[in-house]
Amino acid sequence: MVTLSSCVSLREKQNPTASDINLKIAMIYLKRKEYSESKVFLLKSIEESPNNFRAWDAFGYYLEMI
Repeated sequence: MVTLSSCVSLREKQNPTASDINLKIAMIYLKRKEYSESKVFLLKSIEESPNNFRAWDAFGYYLEMI
């Protein structure tokens, strides 16, 4: 089971989705305290993949920061 989990994680790192890429960009802006830019990319990430819990979690973090 752990091996399967590792394979999925490795595949995601090798072939990230558009949602994952937008999420990473959003987090960079968030760290720089560029909140309006971060929000744009967070919303793009959620729009592209509404079931992406990482994007929703990051959006919650964004809401705490503003």
